Amino acid sequence: MSEFWLTIDTNNYPNVHKTLIEYDVLEDDLITVTPSGFCKYPVYQLSERLIDMLETTN
Repeated sequence: MSEFWLTIDTNNYPNVHKTLIEYDVLEDDLITVTPSGFCKYPVYQLSERLIDMLETTN
């Protein structure tokens, strides 16, 4: 399995990670949280479906 991580801007878009999980763009498990200034951003793994789709289009 390939690992492609994505940092999510939940400061400006507080619920976007839920939508991305619902539409199978991200896996449901939180990888880590990355600090930036006064904010902390969640990091998620891209879904296998999306990775496969991206790899076949290149």
